[in-house]
Amino acid sequence: MSQMRFELLFGLFSTYINFRQMAWTKEALDSIAKLLEEDADSNFAIMLRFYRGWYDYIDSNGSVGEEMMTDVAAMFKLLNLRQPADLISKIIPQIKRNQRDPEKSMIFLF
Repeated sequence: MSQMRFELLFGLFSTYINFRQMAWTKEALDSIAKLLEEDADSNFAIMLRFYRGWYDYIDSNGSVGEEMMTDVAAMFKLLNLRQPADLISKIIPQIKRNQRDPEKSMIFLF
């Protein structure tokens, strides 16, 4: 059940951020952090760092957050988790395009 809650909140985050509903996006991040306090999961904690970087990148018009996102890809590589590392490495350029032109490049993750 908790995995479903995490996935739902991460999905809501990606929907909200694509449509620049930053207050709702922040609420989703806060809900994920609270859920982690109740049900710690290292993979979701690492992904929360990625999503915080994504939020910061969009919210700052690309001036901060990129390092946090790339750190997560590096963490997954260190843990020999190639699939999530590769996925994140592919998503970062899409996030950059979305920041520049939100109407032409949206990313929905579930």
